Amino acid sequence: MKTFILLFGLVGSSLAYGQQSINGLVESPPLSTVRLLSSNDRPLDFSSIENYTNGQLIQNYCQLEVKSNHSWVLSAVLNDYSGVGGILTSSPDLIKVKVQGTNQFVSLVPGVPIPIFVSNNQLLRNSYVIDVWVDPKLKLGDHSIKQLQLSFQLASN
Repeated sequence: MKTFILLFGLVGSSLAYGQQSINGLVESPPLSTVRLLSSNDRPLDFSSIENYTNGQLIQNYCQLEVKSNHSWVLSAVLNDYSGVGGILTSSPDLIKVKVQGTNQFVSLVPGVPIPIFVSNNQLLRNSYVIDVWVDPKLKLGDHSIKQLQLSFQLASN
């Protein structure tokens, strides 16, 4: 019985006098990446008047993975539009994109990053599917879209 009380007394005294506090600094720099997980290389088909006048939807154009430890903005940039001359500059509604699950397509302008989505949760990793809408509405004239290149940029919000 004495041993038990003695051990209890030693443990109690070491806990009471063994405390120390340390002050420190934890830095958490903003880290973020965007990565292409998959892409849909389905060609655009404007062989019918209906497709030409109503436009073409490319569902699941690509899937992106965003990893970030802070709030962010995802922008899309229309990089290459070979074959259409200056027609896209005068027709900003020709190419539109949207993140699936959102309601509105966003028009792209060649060479200009256009915000299409803002972080909406606190998760470090998110995956998003992008749809593309090509809507010529007879604006192309004798031109045709031979190549469509989009890039995506991630920036702090």
